[in-house]
Amino acid sequence: MSVYTPELTLFHKFLPTAIGRGVHALDVHRIKACMLTSIPSVQSAAILADLTQPAAGNGYVSGGVVCGVSPLSEYIGGEYSFRVVFVPSFTVTGTGYSALGIAFYNDTAPSKNLIGASFFSAAGPVVITNVSQTGTTATIIKAAHGLADGNVIVIDRLPFPWMNGTRTVANVTTDTFDVTVSISQTVASQAVTSGKLIKPETATVTGDDGSYTASFGPNGAFTNIRS
Repeated sequence: MSVYTPELTLFHKFLPTAIGRGVHALDVHRIKACMLTSIPSVQSAAILADLTQPAAGNGYVSGGVVCGVSPLSEYIGGEYSFRVVFVPSFTVTGTGYSALGIAFYNDTAPSKNLIGASFFSAAGPVVITNVSQTGTTATIIKAAHGLADGNVIVIDRLPFPWMNGTRTVANVTTDTFDVTVSISQTVASQAVTSGKLIKPETATVTGDDGSYTASFGPNGAFTNIRS
């Protein structure tokens, strides 16, 4: 059994535009959680139809399961608070299914607008220590990052917003790698403390003696997931 300890990465279309348009009233709307079988573009995915879920069957129902959030989930003073108060779980049968993470979305909103995602990664979020940029190429420094050219990762919380999102790794060295971003800028080498990256990993959720349950714990850890 593996325990994954991701954290929530908000979809860029969720804040602040969706809040500003009145799409979400999270204290009264129904929130659901679904599994992911591909890594969505955090910067452009906006609605449930933009995600890829496991095939229905072996206990998985398309659209996932209902979960609850605290009425205190809100956006105040530039900070968003999202509190899961009912732990979603997925009961698995037979051969099970594979997934890369879980996404939360607003099932009440007509377009089923996305909120955020947590990705399976045994290493969890890794702190980025330095960034620079020339043109549309951003260079990320993280000692012994362990990535390879072509890996798809999610970068979050860098002070340069255009660097955040789903990125493909290139030009790997032991301690650095490049990603292509959409905005051309010149950024001198700069130490950072808030930026994080995660390399999503596939977990195979399988049935033991006919059934198995995968749960998302309130502390942000996925438990009872076999890989």
